[in-house]
Amino acid sequence: QFPPIIELNVGGMKYSTTLLTLTKRTDTMLAAMFSGNFDIQKDQDGRYFIDADGEMFSHILRYMRYDELPPYNLRTKVYQDACYFGISDLVEILENSPPLIGIKMKEKFLSRIRGYHKFLNNVIKKATEVEQLGITSPMSKVSLTLNRRALITEYPEFDQNHECFQQVKDFFQNDIVRTSNVSFGPWAMDFDEDTIMKILIHDLTEKKFVCNYNIHGVCHYKCTVP
Repeated sequence: QFPPIIELNVGGMKYSTTLLTLTKRTDTMLAAMFSGNFDIQKDQDGRYFIDADGEMFSHILRYMRYDELPPYNLRTKVYQDACYFGISDLVEILENSPPLIGIKMKEKFLSRIRGYHKFLNNVIKKATEVEQLGITSPMSKVSLTLNRRALITEYPEFDQNHECFQQVKDFFQNDIVRTSNVSFGPWAMDFDEDTIMKILIHDLTEKKFVCNYNIHGVCHYKCTVP
């Protein structure tokens, strides 16, 4: 049914390859597509159309031809296409090599910190809240409270103007932009608040935020387990 030379249109990019290359790994989506059991759409030039990332497909094709791995900086993107095309051996190789193995280890680590992703999303929501309110500013400030241990019940005589509150108040005093406090904790794992902050800053930076943070200190009035 198919000629030995296959002309492809992958996401608008044109490729020429052989039927042998596309069906080399029999358990892939590409092998199934060109098995003769399915109808494949063609473009106006008669090329078989594949709805995928045309640029990344060149790396898929090089792997199919030569077992050549993609460049380090493109492996995360190529991994998505390897999963899409069901190229299980490439998926396994990429999952167990940088940078994906680091991402997997990080996700495994963060999965043990209950509520972290919600905390991250709340910080982003508060940091971008100024845009929702229509206030123009190149920056925003968010006050964070990290409770490594469980909070005790507020004392009946709890002073809202105690030392920690005053530090945060001073932090915002001369700024037009003010955002609400975001809290996180407690967590069961044995690491300190600085580790949580470093993870948070790393994740925010990956999302293209430019971040700086100041530590105001430990609240002994409210945040210590008896």
